[in-house]
Amino acid sequence: MRGGSFALLFAFAMTAGASTLRQEGQPKAMGSLSVAGGVTINGSPAQPTQTIFAGDTVATANTGTATFTVGGQGSFKIAPLSQVSFSNAPRYVIELKQGTVVMDTFTRSPDLALRVGDYIVMADPTAAQASIIIKAESSGSGVVSCVSGGAHIVAVQGDTSLSLQPGQSTSISSQEQTVAATATPAPNSSSGKKHKWLLFGLAGGGAAAAAGAAIAASGGGGHAVSPSNP
Repeated sequence: MRGGSFALLFAFAMTAGASTLRQEGQPKAMGSLSVAGGVTINGSPAQPTQTIFAGDTVATANTGTATFTVGGQGSFKIAPLSQVSFSNAPRYVIELKQGTVVMDTFTRSPDLALRVGDYIVMADPTAAQASIIIKAESSGSGVVSCVSGGAHIVAVQGDTSLSLQPGQSTSISSQEQTVAATATPAPNSSSGKKHKWLLFGLAGGGAAAAAGAAIAASGGGGHAVSPSNP
């Protein structure tokens, strides 16, 4: 009888241990994704609403949009013809490979950040809410536009950084360029790269208006962005 009880207890322990190992081996759930139109996750058609895990890649067709929401913190609205990947990296949640993403935050100091090329984009932690538009080319260059709140851009390697106020934008490039006067280059940057910041206002219907209109027209659940003067 004791032998049977021991065998049963041993079997239960083995089953519990296997279950724990399976859970530990599973990728981390990061948030909820809602989609409209043509959207794929890891190459397969996406469901209207589903959970996103670390390591997933999302791509939108010319008719597709997606919104990734992190409860209580904010959202990333992914425009048509864009590709992003989700990461467990300590410094950012999502990496924009190509296309356009609108990052909206709902609270101060959100644990949200986006990588584009050699840079990480985050909201001003002192702003109650922020809206930032990030546009990237496959080459790694692009444009970051602050619509509201405030934005910080930090180089992945080194201490180069730039802050944007509402109505300001800056170009970014992964290529070596001369540092503009608006940048704060690190004296001992480990990357050895030079960084280019080219500030300009959003007046005249630039990247901000185009990105907001594209998402709104495609039914992506986002709001159209109105250009503002610097």
